[in-house]
Amino acid sequence: MIETDHLMRALRIQEKSEKLIKSTDPEIVSTLVAFADGVNQYIENYPLPPEFKVLGYKPEPWEPVHSINLIGYMSWDLTSGWGTEILLNKLKKEISEEQLLELIPDLKNHKTAIFPEMKLPEVIIEESLLSASQKLEDLGIEIFHGSNN
Repeated sequence: MIETDHLMRALRIQEKSEKLIKSTDPEIVSTLVAFADGVNQYIENYPLPPEFKVLGYKPEPWEPVHSINLIGYMSWDLTSGWGTEILLNKLKKEISEEQLLELIPDLKNHKTAIFPEMKLPEVIIEESLLSASQKLEDLGIEIFHGSNN
């Protein structure tokens, strides 16, 4: 599961969510805090689904950043996450900047590199991503591919 862990960490969803909350309108943050408070009150005062008891799982307190994380995971899931990154990295190596701009006019919005801190050949990164994705599917955590993407 190391590759899967690398994949999920490479998304940096928690880090991005924390940055987003810092720049979010205080009224929205206040709403997220109120929602988190409601979730925590429910956890403390009402019985949780039976699966929690069977697994011996007590959830940690819900924090406002967790709500933003869900949006990040949904966004990744609905866009198939890493596929675009691999394609962009391959395209950048094969065609000129002008040709790339013809294909992707808003290229400035697509600068994120896959695993920027890892110095691995592209084939290893791509194989790791595919392996990690397959392991997620084996666990029943399938990346959604639907018409609403």
